[in-house]
Amino acid sequence: MASLFSLSILALALVISTNSVIGTPDSIKSALRESDVYPVLSSRIVESFANKAQEMPETKLNQKAIDDAFAKTITPSLVQNNVENIISGTYSWLDGSTSTPTFNINVGDIQQQIINNLGDASVTRLKGLPACTVEQLQQLDANNVDPFTIPCNPPGLDLAQLRKQFQAQVDTSGNTKSNDSTNISADKMVNSAGQNVFSQADYVPKLFQLGQKLPWIFGLIAILSGVALVYFNKPRKQGIKSITIMAIVAGILLLLLVTITTIALRYLGNNAPGIAAEVAMSTINTLYRQMAISLKVFASSYILLGLVGLITIRFIKPPGQNTNALPLTTDTTAADTSISGSNQSSHIPPL
Repeated sequence: MASLFSLSILALALVISTNSVIGTPDSIKSALRESDVYPVLSSRIVESFANKAQEMPETKLNQKAIDDAFAKTITPSLVQNNVENIISGTYSWLDGSTSTPTFNINVGDIQQQIINNLGDASVTRLKGLPACTVEQLQQLDANNVDPFTIPCNPPGLDLAQLRKQFQAQVDTSGNTKSNDSTNISADKMVNSAGQNVFSQADYVPKLFQLGQKLPWIFGLIAILSGVALVYFNKPRKQGIKSITIMAIVAGILLLLLVTITTIALRYLGNNAPGIAAEVAMSTINTLYRQMAISLKVFASSYILLGLVGLITIRFIKPPGQNTNALPLTTDTTAADTSISGSNQSSHIPPL
């Protein structure tokens, strides 16, 4: 019973602290914002897509124009909005509100904005070029003008029309309009067998919902085992003493756990290989700092309650003990002794 009580109060502190961090989407969102993950994510996405765009054979795109077009579109704010959209939608699935996550990312709008930015860059470059000379005009193909390779600005060139042609040339997919086919949503995520990955992982919401109930379960176990520990101990003062000692030990163990974990995470964060790993460790550390605050509160409460309990039981007297009986007995004994002595002294044998 003592072991059950000890384990239950430790588990109670751990599950409540864990739920305070991952139990709601707001804490996850806050941790990601504090760890500055979005600027890093956006720069990595821009770098990846810009490199792929440079390999497009349809047009000789300028690398700086590509980088600028992606950077203006895929901003940290855009990444944050979409990530938080995914987090909120996923938690609606975890808590059982929906059968699948409800997030939705419109890739078509993002693609169209990138193409628009490239079109703007092409027009800006042409406007900054000097007028073409006669020799240059003779070498140009008026029907095949690439805004990023042409060395001069031909007179009478319809920039609006050229911009439209260039955008159509860049848009090889022809699918930048906002429609269902360009959206990323949970119901489109299927495995190799064509099954929705979230439908196949229906055990995840069950585990999450069980985790939300664990504080009540461990709290009830702690109360029942604590009452039983006092009730079945003779004297019951010994049971109370056991509870107070176990509370102090549990508090010390929690403080040790917080200290060791903090040192370990700090070491991993300082030795993270690369920016991505560094940002990931920063996010984990931010989440853990929130959890550590809750664990420290539990640890301090356990130790304080244990010390108060130890002090209190020193003043608890065993049942049936009467503090006034001892002086009365002593006085009576003394009186009896005195009377006995008087009687003995009064019976003087005759001469």
